[in-house]
Amino acid sequence: MSRFEFLEERFPKLSEYGRKSEEAFEHDKNICLLNLGRIAEYIIKILCSQNNIHNADADSLAELGIIDENIRI
Repeated sequence: MSRFEFLEERFPKLSEYGRKSEEAFEHDKNICLLNLGRIAEYIIKILCSQNNIHNADADSLAELGIIDENIRI
């Protein structure tokens, strides 16, 4: 049973990435981290979509105050 199973009904992609991350945790940390990064990216896409933010990059999100400008690359 996955810790991300509760997301399956509303956010199946997040649930899938979480499950894949859990499966890879013991044998391939890079794949685990890759899938955790995908979760973060997908959450940002969802938040931008719900708030009608288009073509969001780190600079524009920082200007809108959505992310802290100190985390920009």
